[in-house]
Amino acid sequence: MFYAGHPIGSTCPTGGRHDTQGSANYNLPVDSAPSATSRANWRYCAKCQGLFFAGNPGSVCAAGGAHEQSVSGNYVMAVAPVSGWQDQWRWCCKCQSLFFGGGDGGVCPAGARHSSTGSNNYAMVSDAHTAMQDTPFQIISALGDQWVIGVFSGSKVFYAVADTALRRIAPQHKWLLRWWDQDPSAFHLCLPDDPKCGMSWRAGRGDILVVYHGQGYDMRAGACQIDATGPGWVAINNLDHDRVLDVKGADVGSDNISIIGYPWNGGNNQRWRMVPVV
Repeated sequence: MFYAGHPIGSTCPTGGRHDTQGSANYNLPVDSAPSATSRANWRYCAKCQGLFFAGNPGSVCAAGGAHEQSVSGNYVMAVAPVSGWQDQWRWCCKCQSLFFGGGDGGVCPAGARHSSTGSNNYAMVSDAHTAMQDTPFQIISALGDQWVIGVFSGSKVFYAVADTALRRIAPQHKWLLRWWDQDPSAFHLCLPDDPKCGMSWRAGRGDILVVYHGQGYDMRAGACQIDATGPGWVAINNLDHDRVLDVKGADVGSDNISIIGYPWNGGNNQRWRMVPVV
């Protein structure tokens, strides 16, 4: 992994400059506090333009000597899985660099191929994934495609709403995903017609979901993370991972059922899929 925006160019271990052909443009949070599912102290090398882990001694730079971090910010890498992100990014225990482990390992400046021994499986977000922020989607229940998460406009409490052709286009049944710059694996769920209005796990009352409005919102209390629960299905967790979005009582015979935060039990009333809508 290297930075392609420097005017002097990068240095590739195979010789010459790195080649960006076929690569996505990846995004990393910088100078943010890491969470339990992320690792900080990744640095940009001013000599080779590569990304490396600065928490260990003995780095090896393709431009010669050790990596140079003097002009770098403190980058944060998310530990996989993160829904929709590309995983298989690995730390090389020989040169300390980040490399893509889904291929042949690449050429290591310390000799031979990179080694992923002892590495986490890291995930990164590309521009294509960041574009999800501009795409409205519905959150559909595994209890049936007719059930979506919406907002009851009077009390602003969350409900599972029976989906109809008319409701499918209703703004209060659509969501936008906003990644949180303080944690690369966390996001907030906002309403398309008002990005400052969205879901919050109420502090001290994790079983109650409310809609926040504007300033004064506790960003951490509203942060969510996604865990895969099977092909196409996810659980939507709070940041402490002690509650997930849950259809209260799992009673699909009634409309306007409350959505609550509840400990994970594996039921279909806790599984969701996020489907883009127009």
